[in-house]
Amino acid sequence: MIPHPRTPCLLFFVACLVICHGSASTDTSQYSAPTHPNALSSQQQTSANHMQGHDGEVNLRRNNITNSTTASISKLPTYPELIREAYGIVASRKLHKRGPRPIGWVPDKYPNPKRDQEKCHIKSLLDNGSLKSEGGDDNHLLLCDPDGVLSDTEMQNTATILNDFSNRYGKNDAQERLPSDSDNLDNDALDRIHPSIGVALVSTMDLQDILRDFAFYTFEDVDDMVNDAAQYFANFLHKVWWFNGERNLESNGPVLEANGILIFISVQDYVCYISAGNGVTAVLPWWRVMRVVERMRENLSRDDYFKAVSGAINDISDFLEQGPPSNSEKAKDFFKRFGPVLFFTSSTIFMAVYGERRDRFRKFDEAERVSAMNAEEEDKAKTLQRQFSCKECPICLEPFKLPDKCEEAQVGSNYSDLPLLQTGSDGRPLKLLRCGHVFDSECWKSWIISGSGDMNHCPVCRQGFAKKRRNSLSGSVISDASSQQEDLHERTPLMDNQSSTYDSLAAFAHNIILDDEERATAVLMYV
Repeated sequence: MIPHPRTPCLLFFVACLVICHGSASTDTSQYSAPTHPNALSSQQQTSANHMQGHDGEVNLRRNNITNSTTASISKLPTYPELIREAYGIVASRKLHKRGPRPIGWVPDKYPNPKRDQEKCHIKSLLDNGSLKSEGGDDNHLLLCDPDGVLSDTEMQNTATILNDFSNRYGKNDAQERLPSDSDNLDNDALDRIHPSIGVALVSTMDLQDILRDFAFYTFEDVDDMVNDAAQYFANFLHKVWWFNGERNLESNGPVLEANGILIFISVQDYVCYISAGNGVTAVLPWWRVMRVVERMRENLSRDDYFKAVSGAINDISDFLEQGPPSNSEKAKDFFKRFGPVLFFTSSTIFMAVYGERRDRFRKFDEAERVSAMNAEEEDKAKTLQRQFSCKECPICLEPFKLPDKCEEAQVGSNYSDLPLLQTGSDGRPLKLLRCGHVFDSECWKSWIISGSGDMNHCPVCRQGFAKKRRNSLSGSVISDASSQQEDLHERTPLMDNQSSTYDSLAAFAHNIILDDEERATAVLMYV
């Protein structure tokens, strides 16, 4: 197992404490949960003093160092114990920033309302007979407040709300649920689910003991540690309170644990957590539970714990009455949570696509500008076009349209006797380049915009079609584009047809840098 990066420092810190201060270490597994904040045993008071700070711990251990030095060396903790103790000390030190903390609760020491009604402060509520379960659910009052967070009146009102909820959604409940417009959820299955709610309140949690199981995990900050501890605490109570090892044979439904909903609040840790079973997730998905928690925080910030609990129960009841979330509700919640992310993502994609499209059209406009010819250049290009005798588009291989007057009568005639082709297969004027090759206008545009073609070279002969100018000093021809710098061996014609001889001749005439008139004369002499 690879140790955590913080492990060496923590080991050194703990080893110094053990060697220097003896074996007077405290076993946090012996901490017992108090029945009331003001009623602490002597052992708990000693443990509480131990957690007041590192200075008190050092003084306590110094008193016993002279008598237990030898014993401490023989009782050195093992490697896992050092890691756990180190993380416990770090956790307690971080939490001291919030002020002095009394000894807190651990999940396995927390009283169970099914067996410890007196510790949960609900025995008097059950004895007066005011709470009756009409729904047939024996677990209708899952309420525990051992630290007295709620007053007696608030406990009575909370118990009444829980009893009403149990009577409304108990096993013998025959009340109809509101239909849902969701197409993929079975409303009949929801009628077989009988949810129940439990409430657990504590003054504080013993984070040092709870986080021992998370010794090899890292936490971003104190809030992250508290949230993980609250989640572990609530899930543990959820399993213990609702577990009975049986299945609901009448409806063949899930285990009772899956239908339970636990509301957990830790006052001094400033945290609340709702644990919902898998059986109610169809009606209470995670985002609905988050709504309930967000509304609870408003009352918890004002230290109104009764309103937080009662409001959460009422919100859960409303969601159960509404049934499974509709498609419109799902969409509304989705855009509420992820709307900014979707907007940013879509804006980024739009700007990227728009920029790419703009660059391609700019490339096409530049190719049109470079390949533009005046009247004299166009006449020379048409002369070369006639010599090449090209009858189809080299890109799409579709035949060009012949003039109407010679479509039938002169199909078999010599190409030199036919009028010069000027209309492509797309019905638009042909795109003529300086080298004499012609293309369909749409094919030419697609060739440039798609990025497959070079805006400075002919797709057939790879000859640069940029406008040339003659150097008045040397008499040589200079091209406006960089296409003239390519070597002849790098040219790869798009297609090889019957006009390859004329293409090669035109390329040869161009590469020996002949004048335009001389190149045209050479072609005519060859023919």
